[in-house]
Amino acid sequence: MGSKLSLISVLLLLAQPAYAATVTGKTVFRGMGVEEVRLIATVDGVEVARTRSGYHGSFRLALPEGVYELHGSTVLESARGEVAVSGSIPDLRVGNGRIDRLVLELAPDR
Repeated sequence: MGSKLSLISVLLLLAQPAYAATVTGKTVFRGMGVEEVRLIATVDGVEVARTRSGYHGSFRLALPEGVYELHGSTVLESARGEVAVSGSIPDLRVGNGRIDRLVLELAPDR
């Protein structure tokens, strides 16, 4: 019984994606950090990871090695009403290690 559990544990570990890098950065609109931006990392249109930006727009994602599109979007309140903003990094290359201080610029949707 013990060897079966060990084998199952090993297989479960192998089935998990190998996170090659931690990506950290900030979402900004007109130079200011923006909180609560929904961030989605995709490969060929398929979602791989998601998170939300936190305090002052900071975010953190763990991603396996690969090339991603990182897209962010939110709705901001303004004196004229709500403004939908978004931005993307179309060619985010992730290898082993860390990617720090990535800046995702947001702009009003057209």
